Amino acid sequence: MRSFGFMMGLLLVGGASGCAPASLVTDVTVTDNPALVLQKNVAVTLSQASTVAIACTRESNRVETHLVESTVSSSAHSVQIHGLVADESYSCTVGTPDQPEALSSDFKFTTDSLPSNLPSFSVDPAEGSSMVGTYTLVPHQRTCENSLAINLVMVDPVGEVRWYYPLPFEGYPDVGAEYYGDQLVLWGGSSASLAGEGAPALVDLSHNMVYQADYSGAAEAPFHHMAEAASDGTVIAIADEEGADGLYIGGPFSIHQIDVTNDELAWSWSALAAIEAGHLDSSYGLEYGANWAGLINDGQHDAMVVSLCGSDAIIGIDRDSGEVVWRMGERPTLELVDGDEWFSCTHGADVSGNKLLVYDNGRSLQGSRALEYTIDPVAATATVTWEWTEDHWHEPAWGDVDYLAEDHVLITRAHAECFTFGAGPSQVVEVDRATDKTVWRLFFGDSGDATYSADRIDGCEIFGNSAYCQTVSDRLEELAQVLD
Repeated sequence: MRSFGFMMGLLLVGGASGCAPASLVTDVTVTDNPALVLQKNVAVTLSQASTVAIACTRESNRVETHLVESTVSSSAHSVQIHGLVADESYSCTVGTPDQPEALSSDFKFTTDSLPSNLPSFSVDPAEGSSMVGTYTLVPHQRTCENSLAINLVMVDPVGEVRWYYPLPFEGYPDVGAEYYGDQLVLWGGSSASLAGEGAPALVDLSHNMVYQADYSGAAEAPFHHMAEAASDGTVIAIADEEGADGLYIGGPFSIHQIDVTNDELAWSWSALAAIEAGHLDSSYGLEYGANWAGLINDGQHDAMVVSLCGSDAIIGIDRDSGEVVWRMGERPTLELVDGDEWFSCTHGADVSGNKLLVYDNGRSLQGSRALEYTIDPVAATATVTWEWTEDHWHEPAWGDVDYLAEDHVLITRAHAECFTFGAGPSQVVEVDRATDKTVWRLFFGDSGDATYSADRIDGCEIFGNSAYCQTVSDRLEELAQVLD
């Protein structure tokens, strides 16, 4: 671990007259996080107790300033600066907001290069258009190099890596990953991981695992494909019920809704139990291929929606009774309205009210697409209210869609040249549904870079970067005298 110490001479002005010292800062020490080159740890020692504010400006792009504050009055402070860029120099100033008359002190640091197993990215922003949110979180794997190592990677609007995290197990890139809130990232599941390894977990920005599911049965569950937070903070996961360790067979599955506060199941559902109770049809075989689940209120049921790629179906499960109350796709109980044909294998989906946003791989069709359905169980209809595709998009596996604000959606065109036959490389595309135009597109650097899904994070949620958060810019103006 590298350490940079900066000793600050204490100059008293006015002697015993009671005037403030030139600076309260007597020492600043900067150290690395050995697992994350995009983080710096800063320890500040003061001659007397005060709060501390630190602003670090990127020397190659001076409109970008990171602000961190330690708001408890003390003579010793320790803070972390996150979301930096690799191979960059930063000029920093530390001040004492409790005593703005005291002079600030300066220090510098430089970040190291990124690990070689992380991907490169490029961005194609549409001229005159604006994206919703700031940072994009994706899983990454070099599947085509026979690697099962998975990294979660967060990039900014211009494609620069701002954070990464190597998962502590191996598997395929079809893993759940999203921002949970409170400076925590949620991950879980992978269809080639050993039982229990993919149990949903929360990791902080410094790579500290603050939670991993350990309720009864979690250690034996072969989790796969997803971990997704519901609006109430519970986490939804899928586990295979018959697969051997490290083998995803796509057969009977179980849904786990996890109360992470108490580390217990808030709700669960078993396909095997549903078959035995007559709630789930198994007459055509047991190749369900469950890969996504989420909560929806369809106007009549508080339902758990499950995407079944192997069955070319999506089902809605009433959470009170455990019954399958509607089905889309193959053997539907809902009538398709305003659509030419049902989907053919779906992966990551999203919900908003009684609307269901679906990623259609289109395995037996002519291409892939994003679809939105409005579910009406009373009328027994699923009405197509939006559809989007583009030329040369046909990926038979993986993929994801997410609602964003302002009528935008985020679409992950997952690809790996050795695994899928679509046009590479992997891409994350943001579409304005009002115009059907692409407003932002992220390209992975190589056609062998595999991914699965994407999540978008607001710039004021993490990293404290003035370039991507107006609140940080406003606060820097308030601290102008302190940091002068």
